[in-house]
Amino acid sequence: MQLLTKFVHHTPKAILASIIISAIPGLIDLNGAHNVWKVDKFDFLACLEAFFGMLFSGVETGLLLVIITLSFVKIILGSIRPGMETPGKIPGTDTYCDVGQYPMALQIPGVLIIRIKSAWLCFANANSVRERITRLLSEEEEEEEDDAKKTTKVVVLDMSSK
Repeated sequence: MQLLTKFVHHTPKAILASIIISAIPGLIDLNGAHNVWKVDKFDFLACLEAFFGMLFSGVETGLLLVIITLSFVKIILGSIRPGMETPGKIPGTDTYCDVGQYPMALQIPGVLIIRIKSAWLCFANANSVRERITRLLSEEEEEEEDDAKKTTKVVVLDMSSK
């Protein structure tokens, strides 16, 4: 590496700057950023913060900004308000998956299954979980008023942290 620095030492800084600037568009992946935006808006925000942090203050500072601020905020928000899903059974298998993600998953009539997607169920998020479960039950009751045959008789809480 030191061998190459002797050759570059006499190159004008304007030429070195133009080489660096011409290499930058290949480093930015707009399609990848768009995919991150579609999957998770919070991760896209972390991507933008890392990009601008590294652009204006250097690599170490930019990465530390993302790690310290957004990563910890995402962990704290995930523990205070854990994600919930209503799984259904995929026909022909013994697998239960989220009905919102897999529309072909079938729910069992009379049974409301709720999966809490957090390993940290504690006093900090207990009220949030309780309120969301009662909201799901009230939504089920409103839907059941239209159809007299469907009644929620059992609520199953899946507390496995997958």
